[in-house]
Amino acid sequence: MLILAIETTGEYCSFAVCEDANVKSALMVRTYQDLLIRLPSLIEATLNQAQVSLDEISLIAVSLGPGSFTSTRIGVSYAKALAYALDKPIIGIGTLKSIAVSVPAPVGALVVPMYPSRPTREYEAYTATFKRCGDELELVQPDRAIEISALVNELHDASSPLVVCGIIRSSWNELLRTVLEPGNAAPILVPTMPSAIAIAHLAAQRWQRTGKGDDVSQIKPTYVLPSQAEARFGIYVT
Repeated sequence: MLILAIETTGEYCSFAVCEDANVKSALMVRTYQDLLIRLPSLIEATLNQAQVSLDEISLIAVSLGPGSFTSTRIGVSYAKALAYALDKPIIGIGTLKSIAVSVPAPVGALVVPMYPSRPTREYEAYTATFKRCGDELELVQPDRAIEISALVNELHDASSPLVVCGIIRSSWNELLRTVLEPGNAAPILVPTMPSAIAIAHLAAQRWQRTGKGDDVSQIKPTYVLPSQAEARFGIYVT
């Protein structure tokens, strides 16, 4: 099965074509206010590198967020348009889970992926919490936005080993390193970018379990926080 994966939740976007567990091509680029213009050519470049055509793609996988409102919306909308036009199944994957599966963690560990939320909130992050159970990650705390100090207070009482990963601002490091288990060292901090490869692998796993994709008409970005249009003008954005 050939999977085209699209990850556009932040400043650095990535794209991949994977066949089963094999990565045939991968591309990561910085996009700044020009993603909408560049997206078709970036996907074309990823397909060309893999030497496959869109018609050969079996499944489209897309990162749903949370992340940048505009970039996430562009990526999800484009993925849905491809699925409609090509009559291909589509699977949406949570960005935080894709970060969590990208890092090694011992069985029983709590894996806490993090992602900066808003430029105006230096000490606020999107985060979730997962527990490593064998080869799987069990959801403990769903996606949310939280102040770093509040997150640290929550994690301070954790009895399990901690693996904190994701895009970790340097200003967060001192606070995060205060999360100590009695008699043990600080949690493992693993800087990790969201990855289209991880999105593809998670989509492949779900397809193997269920044999079906998401309803293309219902798939939508995960925002967690209200958009600027909602917060300022009361305009609901889907």
